[in-house]
Amino acid sequence: MNAPIITTPAGDLLANIHALAWLDVGGGTQFKILRICEKTGQWALYVHMDPGARFQAHRHEGTGQFFILSGELIYDVGTAPAGTYGFEPVFAEHSDAHCVVETEMLFLGEGAVTYFTAEGEVDYVFNAMTLKAAQEGAAQIDLCPNWRPLKQGSTDSSVNILFSDTPFRPRSLYLLRVNARSL
Repeated sequence: MNAPIITTPAGDLLANIHALAWLDVGGGTQFKILRICEKTGQWALYVHMDPGARFQAHRHEGTGQFFILSGELIYDVGTAPAGTYGFEPVFAEHSDAHCVVETEMLFLGEGAVTYFTAEGEVDYVFNAMTLKAAQEGAAQIDLCPNWRPLKQGSTDSSVNILFSDTPFRPRSLYLLRVNARSL
């Protein structure tokens, strides 16, 4: 298989991560996009996180699933070392998700993920359309705008913490903001 992605008319898909380009999404994280479906809102990513990489606070508007291939993801729920499968239900909120060591995972997303500023305001919404726009170079994603890499040899995961106790906006206010923005 030399082509990065092979699809059939029936919908079969094979994605070769060795032939796909990395998409830098900020925060010390890069994606290889395995699949985007505009009809269902599903997306599949091969994710690489540098030591100290983190995602800003976010809420899953659809489900998410991940499998840690190497390293360890650390977040509100606990730690997920290599070999860990994780499921994130609709409206799961995470104020801190990061790694201390280089980490790689498969992530399967359904629908949108809403990212928040340090003040708890909606920063942006990440979904299949946002991902496609970034892949085509029409948009840029920054999963953690104030991220800086850990110093070599450091194991202090608190270096990059943006906030951890910021309350999220109530969902009704969020929906009102999104509807107002989309007009």
